[in-house]
Amino acid sequence: MFDSASLLRNFNFARFSRLPHFLELSFGGTVTDENGLALMELAKSMKTATATSSHVTFDFRRSHLGEYREVLRSFCIEISGASAIHAIHVVGNAGRDDMRCLQLVLSSNTPLKSLALKETNFGVNEISMIKEFFCTNDKLEDLELCSNAFMDDIAIGSILEWVQKSGSNPKSLLISDQSVEENTASKLTDSIIFSVVRLVSKSPHLSQLHLCARNITNSGVTMLASTFDENCPIKRLTLGGNFGDSGLKTIADALERNNSIISIHFTGCGLVSDAGANAILKATNNCDSLQSVIDSNHTLTSVRVQSDQGMSEEVINKLRWIRFNSVLHSNAVKPKMISYLKEKIERNSLEGVGIKMMPFVIEFICQHGSHSLLYRLLRSWNMPIMFSNPSRERIRMTTLVEKLEQKNNALACSLQLERGESEMLRLENEKLWKLLKDMGYDTKRAKDS
Repeated sequence: MFDSASLLRNFNFARFSRLPHFLELSFGGTVTDENGLALMELAKSMKTATATSSHVTFDFRRSHLGEYREVLRSFCIEISGASAIHAIHVVGNAGRDDMRCLQLVLSSNTPLKSLALKETNFGVNEISMIKEFFCTNDKLEDLELCSNAFMDDIAIGSILEWVQKSGSNPKSLLISDQSVEENTASKLTDSIIFSVVRLVSKSPHLSQLHLCARNITNSGVTMLASTFDENCPIKRLTLGGNFGDSGLKTIADALERNNSIISIHFTGCGLVSDAGANAILKATNNCDSLQSVIDSNHTLTSVRVQSDQGMSEEVINKLRWIRFNSVLHSNAVKPKMISYLKEKIERNSLEGVGIKMMPFVIEFICQHGSHSLLYRLLRSWNMPIMFSNPSRERIRMTTLVEKLEQKNNALACSLQLERGESEMLRLENEKLWKLLKDMGYDTKRAKDS
């Protein structure tokens, strides 16, 4: 970068130090002395900056075109300890020598909130060079480790372990190897799920999880789904790998007890078919009965499934309807119930709704449905049977009467027990007076006294 020295000569460094900035440094080609001096001036401005949201990207995608590391090292030394830098992204063919330079910045930047390593050549050895940064930085919120050819389960697992030990509370975690060539030595497998699950359980603010690895199988998905309980912090999930319908069915089962995830994107799933997508659909709208519709997951408002096998147009439209429904209605259960009742009325099969649910159904349609739907409901049902079913008020009163009857029965049992005890005392008293009489004791005078 910095092929144009005039750009830096005319740059307002004083104003730059007072404003939040996004700076991208692309390393490649030969850096002239003039550009090198201008770059140092820029580093000094960043070191003294008062802005609090500065973002620096180190782009090494053209790094093979020239020698630049001496300038990079000087620049990193100059900005080390700059409190204004809250985000550092490293992109491209960065290797061990580049990491030695970047280590100077990372080791001294305690307020860093965002770190991204993308498409680099960093492996276990390079990652170990910045262990101190991960173990001591408790401000890290966003971590992205994507498309790094030599980062395997051990490298990424170590990073996640260090982040957990540092006490930081990450908000987003992005891990992917799907853009890496398949013939590379390092690949992510189900083992990475162990590290992710441990971090999720200790990170109450981790709302976004992006986990895409070609060798994640159904077993790994099952392991991840075990964290989707009522305490799960994840709100947006992107998942990709070598899993199929079995993995989606496991997630669908977990969604029955989850009320936090609002968006799921399955990408690069070559083995997923309509069966897996239908399992997710059933978790969000189980039409087995009216009660099952009510008990379905209404938090999930967006589902995308990208499968190499392809899915039917009907299933794709149903998945789109979840998103469309959430946009139109703040209460997700209402349109699901109306759709269910419309289908039942059209098929004249309201008997499956259950007679005890009919007062609730009528009340619901009066509040949320149309007059036409209410009219069709009344025409499609046996009216005498419908209105012989007790109303909600009658059900409430019946419940109170049943509770009173239970209390009355309990008091009756207590009274009967007391009567039994009194009868036993009376019999024992009679036996005692008889015994005294047989012994010659004047029981008549004793009673009179």
